Amino acid sequence: MDKLEIKKGLVNNRENSQLEFKKTFNNYIKNYIKTICAFANNKGGYIVFGVEDKPRKPIGLGNDYNKFNNFDLKDLTTHLQNSISYNLEIEMNSFSQDINLEKDFFTTKELAVKLNWLNGNSNTYHTQEIIKKLKLKDDPRMFQKKNTSLYTRLALEKLKEFKIEHNVNNINDLILFFKNLNSLPTKKQHINIKKTTL
Repeated sequence: MDKLEIKKGLVNNRENSQLEFKKTFNNYIKNYIKTICAFANNKGGYIVFGVEDKPRKPIGLGNDYNKFNNFDLKDLTTHLQNSISYNLEIEMNSFSQDINLEKDFFTTKELAVKLNWLNGNSNTYHTQEIIKKLKLKDDPRMFQKKNTSLYTRLALEKLKEFKIEHNVNNINDLILFFKNLNSLPTKKQHINIKKTTL
């Protein structure tokens, strides 16, 4: 097993004296100095970006991914050398996690009863998948701006349309949408899901 495979497994652990999760990444070095120094005083450690801690799940870096990949490690090393009296070995890697979109999930409630919100950024992988699979990119009913957050929803009309048509492609798309409700952070509640057979 290579180093990167070991690092992928870190997401399954809890934060401790050698592991810290960060939801986002920014290239302001001072944000990470305290954690890096704490790791240096111990046995080393990992900062894993793109992971929500409570509940702990990988959410990806979204727009921060380019910042992470373009981050100049020399800036951090120089800053550390000016701050502490010994050299640290620092390494940055990125990795992805496979997401299974092939499972069949069906709702356990009447589909057209009410709208359910998804609290997420339109740039996250799951939200992009839903938009692509449902071919909703140009449908303004799917998005509503609230403060600076973007909430995504499936419009009531679309739910009725799926329910009435019973078209196999539409049903599969709807299944994908509700399956992904389990993978996205939600605002209070979402439709309960269970695996069933037709």
